[in-house]
Amino acid sequence: VIAKHSKEIPLERINDVAFSQGVFDRMIGAGSLMIESAGERGQEQITHVRHPERVQKTIYEESEKNQNRMMQPRGAAPAEQSVASQIEALSRLKEQGLISDGEYESKRQELLKRM
Repeated sequence: VIAKHSKEIPLERINDVAFSQGVFDRMIGAGSLMIESAGERGQEQITHVRHPERVQKTIYEESEKNQNRMMQPRGAAPAEQSVASQIEALSRLKEQGLISDGEYESKRQELLKRM
């Protein structure tokens, strides 16, 4: 309860993310992640992860966004996403259970007002 530790792996150093779930893990919606990075230790296993497949997908998506940001010339403004594509992305987050129905509807209404 009192002790705590943390480890950070920058997104640009992540090479691969794999997940595994045993039968019992699948029943309770948990599993393990194996993150391979270009760091000192190479691989890190994270156990007792809720919805590891969803976490794996999110890491890949964020890594891709980070890579796109890093490839953009300095001082260039990021490309504006269309409102429709933002609503689609929002819908995917809701389907994945990462945002609630209320959060989805609130943000959707905000985006629709921009049209």
